[in-house]
Amino acid sequence: MEIGKFVSTPLGLGRIQEIGDESSIIEFTDVCGLEPETLSFPNVDLTEPEWGELLEARLWLRSQEFGWLPGRFTGKLDQGLDVKIRGQYQTVPEYSVWIRWDKEMERCEDALALGMNDSQAFYHARLPVLKNFILQRNMCRGYTAALSAPVRIFSHQLNVMARVLGDPIRRFILADEVGLGKTIEAGLITRQILLDDPNAVVIIAVPRLLKRQWEDELARKLLLGDHFDLGTLQVISFDELAEFNYKGVDMLIVDEAHHLTANKELLETARDVSGLVPGLLLLTATPLRGNTETFYDLLRLVDPDAYPLDGKNRFSERLSERQTEALNIELLDDQTDHSILATVLEEFRETHSTDTYLSSQIDEFNDVDLNEVGVRSEKLRLLRDYLRDTYRISRRVIRNRRSEALQHGFRVSGRAFEIKSLHEPSRPFIDDFLIQYREVMSLGDDQIDSQQRFRSAMEHALAGPEAMLDFVATELELDGANRGLLEQVAASIRLSLAESEFSDGQISGTSHRWGHVLHECKRQAQTGKGKTIVFTSFSQSAEKFVELLRSLIGPHAVRHHLVSDTSEEQEQSVQEFLYGNTCRVLVCDHSAEEGRNLQSSQRVFHLDVPLSINRLEQRIGRTDRFSEAGSRSSNSVIFDEPDSELVTNYMKLLTEAVGIFDKSVATLHHPLADLEMELQQRSLDEGFAVFVDDLDGVREALETETELIEYLELVESSSTHSDLSPQHIEELREFEEASGDIKEAFDLLVNADGGLKLRPRYEGNNLSILSYKPVDHNAHTLPLVRLDQFLEIAHEFPKKRTFNRVAARKTPDVALMRLGDPLVDWMESYLRMDDRGRARVLWAHRPSYKQAVVFFKFDFQIEFNDEGLKSKGFPMLRRRGDVFFPSLTREIWVANGKVAEGEMEQKFNALDTRPWTNIRGERWRFVHEALPNWKTLCEESGQLAREKIIDKESIKEALVKAKQLSEEDARRRSGILSTRLERSEVETEQVYLETELEKELAILEGIEFGIQQPVIRMIAAGAHIWSPIEIPTED
Repeated sequence: MEIGKFVSTPLGLGRIQEIGDESSIIEFTDVCGLEPETLSFPNVDLTEPEWGELLEARLWLRSQEFGWLPGRFTGKLDQGLDVKIRGQYQTVPEYSVWIRWDKEMERCEDALALGMNDSQAFYHARLPVLKNFILQRNMCRGYTAALSAPVRIFSHQLNVMARVLGDPIRRFILADEVGLGKTIEAGLITRQILLDDPNAVVIIAVPRLLKRQWEDELARKLLLGDHFDLGTLQVISFDELAEFNYKGVDMLIVDEAHHLTANKELLETARDVSGLVPGLLLLTATPLRGNTETFYDLLRLVDPDAYPLDGKNRFSERLSERQTEALNIELLDDQTDHSILATVLEEFRETHSTDTYLSSQIDEFNDVDLNEVGVRSEKLRLLRDYLRDTYRISRRVIRNRRSEALQHGFRVSGRAFEIKSLHEPSRPFIDDFLIQYREVMSLGDDQIDSQQRFRSAMEHALAGPEAMLDFVATELELDGANRGLLEQVAASIRLSLAESEFSDGQISGTSHRWGHVLHECKRQAQTGKGKTIVFTSFSQSAEKFVELLRSLIGPHAVRHHLVSDTSEEQEQSVQEFLYGNTCRVLVCDHSAEEGRNLQSSQRVFHLDVPLSINRLEQRIGRTDRFSEAGSRSSNSVIFDEPDSELVTNYMKLLTEAVGIFDKSVATLHHPLADLEMELQQRSLDEGFAVFVDDLDGVREALETETELIEYLELVESSSTHSDLSPQHIEELREFEEASGDIKEAFDLLVNADGGLKLRPRYEGNNLSILSYKPVDHNAHTLPLVRLDQFLEIAHEFPKKRTFNRVAARKTPDVALMRLGDPLVDWMESYLRMDDRGRARVLWAHRPSYKQAVVFFKFDFQIEFNDEGLKSKGFPMLRRRGDVFFPSLTREIWVANGKVAEGEMEQKFNALDTRPWTNIRGERWRFVHEALPNWKTLCEESGQLAREKIIDKESIKEALVKAKQLSEEDARRRSGILSTRLERSEVETEQVYLETELEKELAILEGIEFGIQQPVIRMIAAGAHIWSPIEIPTED
């Protein structure tokens, strides 16, 4: 290293001013001609510049006339630096070259004053996309993971991400109802964590069966495939939980977390592991009501201090109390009679007598005039939300309800069932056998064993003759006492199958239901359109059905997902079915009933329906999930046999009492399990009539239970209060619909006239898909980017991209051009550091003027100041401040020492300066002759603009609104935590809540500071001169 020479530092290039034994003083250029910034760096952080990697670096040379001339570095020679200035190459000594550090230029008025300006083309090419970047960040409230992921954006998913990432303690149970996209929610959280900190590590633990599915969705829908290669994201199976090294892991996400509680050894492992990671997200669709132990065990993983081992009984009591209170909360509605409403509110005040915030909110409501319906309705909503949030069982449980998500535009495939009636010739033999078999079983000594065996017989009988033959074969191996009865029914079934008459195209030797499904699968395969799933409860039936179907349509057209397959084979079958071109049918046994996402199929045939209604719900749930707009529900076919008392009665139970073919009954898991057990126990004594003897009673009991669940789910759901309001979501959707505006701004940025010179290349005739080709085949055209910075991102340029979210969702491996995408993030960072477009000086000839006048335009960005949050130790929570005070861009005009307002401001804003002449080189002579106090004018005008920008009415209004919203939010948050602390009965929980309250108060203080002291940054400055003198337009 040598004094006066350039050196590479963490802040870019600087000159060595002083060399010490361990550290050196480096001076940096911000604005050429100003005193340099001097900083000390350890010598180990300083290196000789790699000049070969600095090609195309932006540099400045002092002009002979005045100011500075911009140029580009083109090579290092022995005699100096080779540079390109005004299209000409020349070699200059290193000491005569100024290169800015890698920080944003904010002293734009000084650049004007000292002549460090360039073409206005850069300003017009870059400012629109800079403003678009700010708008993008505002629209997503800083959650760029959602903005850039090729998924449809839904409010409940964004709010889950905001809830988890906006909390200083990122430990939650995500308990959305089935089919609401928990994988996407967890993926968005993962994506944002990795965007915020590229060195962060996220581990996702899942049942082995779902490992490949998770990897595929994270790579395909969240574009996180690169992180698998980097090791910052890994998907592991539950059996790998104990062996994994959690050092450096930031977040552990566990899917199907309720499975942890069903295995004592696995639960102990989870308890050990959960204490090793700062962030924990447990995913489960298990409803709270009826699952007390499961939920308590999960809460202990998330927050063991608040939920001690001996606290389950008290938790059950609190849950019961909460159910009672839920009914009263729902009475807080403007449709409720005034006298009842007043009574309920006073009951709440008395029950929570120490809650001063609640009492003040009740007083505020009572003070509102009865005629102000809208105000009263909003006050009641706030009261409902506060009571739900404050007195909920746990703040660490996030639960979105299907009904509310659907109201806000979330789409599911839905349920479209066709019940096909058929006459099965072997059915009389099967039902007669069951009647005799029940009599035999009822005489057995072991009633539990008899009940289970008769249940198995009924379940196989419901599936038809093929499954019944398998049952008989198994029974013959186990029970010699009933051999005659078993052999007789087997012979009758085989004879009936052999003599069956079929319609054209069906296969002999099979049941009518099998024949129908085989024929339909063959017909659909021949058309080459659509995908079909065939479900059965029995593996033996599935294997036989696969053989038959393959003989009809070929081995490659049929895949299977069976319990006998390895998890790798199962995953391969699903991948081939979903994305392959040859596979038309996927045959599944019960191994595919949980966790799989199969909603893209067109038809589903149920060869049978299990006696477990919960299993049937799980099976239906594979296709009743999120679907794109315009896609149709999977058409599902089930079979009824009017001639069979067994089949008819069971179908009546499913349709008339449970209603499973019309709506999801996933939340009724426990009552349905109880019903299943009751039917199993009674069927041995009462026979087939057990399914229909009290349909009305079963339906009413389930409806009552549903009501109780819905009340509890409503008060415990996370949709009551959210950081992102419905208005925010609507604004984001409107912004996304205007993707053409985003493209227009980017086109200006990448073009050759003032842009980056990145040439878009479109995919044939598809003008929505493109990639960038920054270098032509002869390298005659190079991007206006320093080579080392370009190489950092060069691997991203060839990738397929689009500005259209719909195209990104529908086209695999196409990145969405939004913040959060690596290339777009790089562009934003590059624009921040690059000084092009920051300062411009323009001259226009006005013959009617007697003397020159100058007026200045200054562009500002005003944003939330996160220094307060940083000082409190919460730098990653600045998005909570951005919610209240999103960044603004505003311009201000200054003329004759005053800020232009009203008509004068409108006149200036309407100016088209593109034909004006750029000032540089010899033209500066005219400026100094006309405006001899040029430097003072620039500095004083810039200072005035900085002082007055905050007085703009739109900015003052935004700050006042932000202050009001943040203060209300602070009252609500602190009130909730304070009240929960007062109500806590467990010492360890009290300590935990005190810590949480302290953190929250510090965060709220940081947010208050960030709004009161916003950051004001000048992002561009322009001087506009009207003069009676006409100056040369060419050098």
